[in-house]
Amino acid sequence: MCLMKPLQDHIMLYYADFTKYLHRSPDGAYCEFGDSDTLSVYLRKATRGVIADTWDVYPGMLVDFDEQEQPVSLHISSASCKLPMHLRDTAETIEGKEPMTLGQVFDQEGRVLTMWFHHSAQFTHQPTQHDKISIVKDENGAWIGLRIEDAFAG
Repeated sequence: MCLMKPLQDHIMLYYADFTKYLHRSPDGAYCEFGDSDTLSVYLRKATRGVIADTWDVYPGMLVDFDEQEQPVSLHISSASCKLPMHLRDTAETIEGKEPMTLGQVFDQEGRVLTMWFHHSAQFTHQPTQHDKISIVKDENGAWIGLRIEDAFAG
């Protein structure tokens, strides 16, 4: 298991790839391990019994929920194909992809969390099968963030 630096209080970011690497940046950390090419975002610690259900909310994205239907973690499969940046432990451009930049905006009044993996001047929100979660896409359709309404409710 990798120990991760929180992005914002509870948020932790993991990346699963063939080998295990821990990456750190001023905004957070993520981990590569396994062979699933999966990026996982944990909104809080997933202790035994906290995850009550998992939904396939969009092709390539699973979300784990607690009993109050609040998201605990989000998992993006085939991340290297969906994201416009690389997740390797280097600041260099690889195969035309810049490194991931982590950022987040949390609107406390509206309880809306937007996680940014990459910056883009133009973006749209792609709804998912869960009405409080959307995918932020750039003008080419690449996933550059996630938006969660009623984040950290309860």
